Amino acid sequence: MIRTLAHLLLLTIVVLACHEQGANGTESRAKHDSATIAPIDDSSGQSAESLAIRPLIGTWAMTGESHMSFRLSKDSLYYPNNDDGFLYKATQDSIHFYMDGYVNDFGWKIRSNDTLEIIVDTAQSHFYYRLK
Repeated sequence: MIRTLAHLLLLTIVVLACHEQGANGTESRAKHDSATIAPIDDSSGQSAESLAIRPLIGTWAMTGESHMSFRLSKDSLYYPNNDDGFLYKATQDSIHFYMDGYVNDFGWKIRSNDTLEIIVDTAQSHFYYRLK
């Protein structure tokens, strides 16, 4: 019984420490440092990271809107009327925005050549179309 309680206490401490670390932002405030990101090369000589972001690069507007919502370059996110970009990193199914010391993580899918789905969670997505 005491051994079970000791294991439960240890597990609780680990969970709380991990939760508190995220709440204080030491993990979620990680700065983007491209020097520490090791690209994975494929046989074509292009990194998996560059292949992942290629469909994301462009200017996007929210479905139903006619003005730009944001623009993605190969490494930065830009909002309208703001020349200061925010760094981001994308994989084949997730995108991580590094904004003001915080990391915002979302899923993403290209639904067609011109439709981007940003997945907030299992119940919420936002759709954008590519402006030409």
